[in-house]
Amino acid sequence: MRRFIVATHAYMSKGIVSSLELIMGPQENLKYFCAYVEENKPYQIELLKELDSYDPEDEIVIFTDLFGGSVNNEITKLIHERKNIHLIAGTNLILLMSMVLSDLESPIEDVIRFNIEQAKEGIVYCNDALNEDAEVELDEF
Repeated sequence: MRRFIVATHAYMSKGIVSSLELIMGPQENLKYFCAYVEENKPYQIELLKELDSYDPEDEIVIFTDLFGGSVNNEITKLIHERKNIHLIAGTNLILLMSMVLSDLESPIEDVIRFNIEQAKEGIVYCNDALNEDAEVELDEF
């Protein structure tokens, strides 16, 4: 099974998962961890409990907010111990959605690389796009 975890500083992870589930509905294989929000409750303990509950054959993709940030650095240590963990830093909603919807048959490394490139293309400075007379489709709410 492919599992997804979002772990970020403060409540970003809760917010991004909430946004995804608003759009896509509840996701059974998606969890989040908010780091440094409760003084006496280290997120690392809960994260390790969650990881220990997974099958060793599960593919686990963990998304963090900042490459080189404390959350990312802590999880980087786990990559050496658990070969089924894949860590992505600098997550955004489009990347998370693409990964959750991704093809389960393709190798996870290829899926991650492809979706990172797609997510980068989704970051647009709209002023430039409008100034270049680009066609921009805006969804109506």
